[in-house]
Amino acid sequence: MTHGDSSIEQILREGQDRERLQPVRSRLHLALPILIVVGVYVFLGLIGMAGTFTVFGLTALPVGKFVILAGAHPDIDLGPWALALMVFLMDVWVGYVLSYNLHHVYRLPRVGPWLHNVQNYCRYWLFEYPIVRRWAITGVVLFVVFPLSGTGAPGGALLGRIVGLRPRTTLLAIITGSAIGCSIMAAFAAPLGRVFLQVRDEWWFHALGVGLLAILVIALYVLGSKVSQAATRFAQQEAGEGGPGPLG
Repeated sequence: MTHGDSSIEQILREGQDRERLQPVRSRLHLALPILIVVGVYVFLGLIGMAGTFTVFGLTALPVGKFVILAGAHPDIDLGPWALALMVFLMDVWVGYVLSYNLHHVYRLPRVGPWLHNVQNYCRYWLFEYPIVRRWAITGVVLFVVFPLSGTGAPGGALLGRIVGLRPRTTLLAIITGSAIGCSIMAAFAAPLGRVFLQVRDEWWFHALGVGLLAILVIALYVLGSKVSQAATRFAQQEAGEGGPGPLG
């Protein structure tokens, strides 16, 4: 399956055209994510889980699927599979918003510039791994599966739209990739829970946990910085050669 690359300008124009030609459907795609968030928080409030969900949800924003591993710790209220479900639902929600409402999201003051960087990251991946372009759906699925910095639902949504996938196809690829990735992380974390129960009161266990967490955070930061710098250089070179380059 081969798809031609689409510029972000073209994708935004297509979204604006859909908004003009299909106003009712466009408004539904814009209102539905808001209604879902309100409904979820009403439900979580009724069962007393709104605060816990918010804490882990905010944690998942910078660390992604790695937050699922926290469910292996016996002192955490939510187990790995519950956290996997939470991350999956967040991925689906973000994927839906960006697949169908990218032209609206790009107008937001702080989110728009961040999406410019994600765009550069996606185009860098397409340059480094041309197979992602040739096998677009599979490429988006794998892009969402891997818990690396810059991947996940936001990157998958932009990548899918750049390689020419329709919004619904992009969303289905994100759903598939997130389900696979979250299940792998939860399956890996579940056996750790039994180990943690045996050593939870040992001082070295807590020290080891803090050390591993610090190593993980530093590794993600270093990896993300290197890839981000490489993506920026690629975008600058692409712009200098007359390619699409970054927006703005």
